[in-house]
Amino acid sequence: MKRYIDRLKSRLQGDGAAGVFRNMLILATGTTASKAIGFLASLVVTRLFTPEDFGAMSLFIAFTSLIAPLATLCYSYAIPLPKSRCLAANIIVMNFAITAFMTMVTGLVFIFAGDIIFKAANADGLQPYIWLILMTQFFGGIYETLSSFATRERAFKPIAKTKMIQSFFGALAKIVSGFSHFGVTGLLIGQAYSQAGGSFIYFKAFRESLSKSIRSINLKRVLKTALLYRDFPMYRLPSQFLLTFSIQIPLLMTGKLFGMGTVGQLGLATSVLSLPVILFGVSAGQAYYAEAARIGAHNPKELYSLSKKVAGKLFLVSLLPFAVLQLAGEPLFVLVFGKAWHQSGTFASMLSVSLLAQFVVVPIVNVLTVLGKQKMFLMFNIMRTLTIVGLFSACGYLKLTANESILAYSILLAANYGVMSLVIFRIIRSRF
Repeated sequence: MKRYIDRLKSRLQGDGAAGVFRNMLILATGTTASKAIGFLASLVVTRLFTPEDFGAMSLFIAFTSLIAPLATLCYSYAIPLPKSRCLAANIIVMNFAITAFMTMVTGLVFIFAGDIIFKAANADGLQPYIWLILMTQFFGGIYETLSSFATRERAFKPIAKTKMIQSFFGALAKIVSGFSHFGVTGLLIGQAYSQAGGSFIYFKAFRESLSKSIRSINLKRVLKTALLYRDFPMYRLPSQFLLTFSIQIPLLMTGKLFGMGTVGQLGLATSVLSLPVILFGVSAGQAYYAEAARIGAHNPKELYSLSKKVAGKLFLVSLLPFAVLQLAGEPLFVLVFGKAWHQSGTFASMLSVSLLAQFVVVPIVNVLTVLGKQKMFLMFNIMRTLTIVGLFSACGYLKLTANESILAYSILLAANYGVMSLVIFRIIRSRF
């Protein structure tokens, strides 16, 4: 592993984008460790819980992911943008206040309409865990805010450390609950911590720098930042919600069409597929966004060059996991997780088609924020959501099997990412 990382580092630092690739490497190293912990834990967890239990966890992930953008109304994305740290501090305080308020709003919605919501999603079993969903939303919002500040400060080591701690304690909770026969409750608590825990590390890392900006924080400046960056709740929020919704549609629709066991199989497949995406894709997105924000919209040629290099490098890195999943998805899953999870391997092979495109395109989508193209990001996600909803509706109407439905979804998603990348590069070139 060390030899591979060293070789990758040497290749990535061989051009003018060395800074962003160096930061990518720091994030990828921390993420590698955190995902290794999660993966090793899954070898035990899949033998302690049934596909139906994993189905409940997958739907929990779907619900918490859908309400996650509401926690900060996507104002957290604005934190890396201002040149002044004082202005960024005001955005942070605003995010904390919004997170507390939106968590209360979500709680009220669940109190008055929870029965309808959970029944529509065929997730009645999650109703006893509303409290855990709300805790995940609140602490997830705090974590997202501080993580964005870390990105602004290019403090990628604390980000990497936090990811490892999240993974370790989340995995530990799942394993302990499995051996202690706590059932789904322990599984969900572990998942919640892996999504939203670890904020205390950021508080410790930035306590001194943030304390220096406390005097600059006042209501007038907070309202000013809310107005200045209003495009984020107006356009980025619905975009992010639609993006998340389109990602969770397969799980939600699979539960409705094929049952909780199939949801669990698909949930394991998507979690394993997320390993390479998170390992390099999301880490690359954070590092790329920090560098793109530094370059700014007034340097489109430099942005274009950086985006092209990042996309090219990520394409090369994505070839290995794509080939492995295509050639040996099902037998590999049976070997690693047990015979009960053979269907997950089949799903993983099918979804590898979209994995390749997602791996390359997701990081460079952040350039739309730098260019102030929030409306374009919204349009992308509206079209993506409509096409995916239409696809699964057609699959249900035609009574396609789970395999046929997932394969059609993967091909459609890959095509969507391809069109998105072409449009993004065209937008950057139009600024020349």
